[in-house]
Amino acid sequence: MTFILIDRRKAVKGKSTNNRQKLIKRVKNFIKISVPQNIGQGGVTGANSKGASPVKVTGNALEEPWMCYTQSGESTEILIGNDKYDRGDEIKSEGEGQGQGAGQGAGQGDGGEDDFIVNVARDEFLDLFFEDCELPNLTHEKFTEKLDNKFQQAGFSTTGNPSQLSIIRSFKQSLGRRWALMKPHKEEREELDAELEQIEKDLANNVITAEADVRRKQILARLEEIGNKLMFLDGFDKVDLRYRKKEARPLKTVESVLVMMMDVSGSMGQEEKTIARRWFALLYAFIKRRYGNTDLVFIAHTDEAFEMSEEDFFSTKINGGTSVSPALELANKIILERYDPNQTNIYVSHASDGDNWDNDAQKVMEQMLGATGLSSKIQMFSYAEVGGRASNSYGWMGSSGHTSLWTAYENCKKQMPQGKMSMVQIKDADSCYAAFKQVFGKKVSF
Repeated sequence: MTFILIDRRKAVKGKSTNNRQKLIKRVKNFIKISVPQNIGQGGVTGANSKGASPVKVTGNALEEPWMCYTQSGESTEILIGNDKYDRGDEIKSEGEGQGQGAGQGAGQGDGGEDDFIVNVARDEFLDLFFEDCELPNLTHEKFTEKLDNKFQQAGFSTTGNPSQLSIIRSFKQSLGRRWALMKPHKEEREELDAELEQIEKDLANNVITAEADVRRKQILARLEEIGNKLMFLDGFDKVDLRYRKKEARPLKTVESVLVMMMDVSGSMGQEEKTIARRWFALLYAFIKRRYGNTDLVFIAHTDEAFEMSEEDFFSTKINGGTSVSPALELANKIILERYDPNQTNIYVSHASDGDNWDNDAQKVMEQMLGATGLSSKIQMFSYAEVGGRASNSYGWMGSSGHTSLWTAYENCKKQMPQGKMSMVQIKDADSCYAAFKQVFGKKVSF
């Protein structure tokens, strides 16, 4: 039996829209699991630069449904030269990608199709990459917009009450109008004054005529009329009036503040600093794309802590010993002076190789858990331990097999509410992305 399918649908515009949307959806899925290119390699500029990001998409993403005839019933095939199988034997098909079959794609053995590259706009790529990420424990009630109780100057208006009238502004506004309207009358008055002066001279010499006397009276009447007009024009017209306009402008509100703390001490080698900077560059790009109204605070520390600009934070060459408590103390001080924890979502992220003086562990716990410690102010504290150079030869590792700083933070985590502290270990730069998704990925609640 033969079936003939005839497509009688009209060839209208957008006929393949559904297929196109399905393809876009598959490509977006590849974008989400791709690694952002160059983030962290150019500091702040590299994390927020324009341009395109290449995304590798496997060939099977182009697979589409297709129709074919099915075979039913029994069929007889002659296998020429078969000396291996007998009737009734079960023949196992070889797995895809095995051997040198003709169906195998060039250089690929998992689908018969070559991979291809899609260039996606940088902003769109970051939006998709961060689509499943969020700042944990974000409390929306903390950043409601407030209005200033004291009204602020907001320009001028053509309407208002007399108490708001600005004399100076109204005067400046009237200058152009008065100059334009008064100029013709002033020129006429100058001409009439000259003519009247001549008539007065003739009158003094007794050579005045009856016509001149009539003209003299006409000039005097016209001068009086011009004087009244100029007096009228010299005042303010309604179109000149300007009133001071005041309005309650919203104060600068902050959705959240993120404090970035990076260890730049001597124990941090070039590899560890590269990982830490990539971690913070990724976090920086995430905040700028998803939470634009967020303050960023940058702190670098050795055995001292320094607040820095964005550029200096990603390029500093400061070196020295290691002590973490001064950085936590500075973060505490900045939060206390600039932000109200009751109205601001506060996040702190620290990256270090885990090296810290043993006698500093108690101070770290005090800065984290004390009565005025970070634990009572923040929404979440994230710690990223970077690199894999820690070893017993340096005395960094405790009996638990972890670095001294990891152990101190772990003790803090046990005493903090669940979800308020996150800890990850990042062995190399490429692991930053998986660690980032682990910390800031959306948590599924049941």
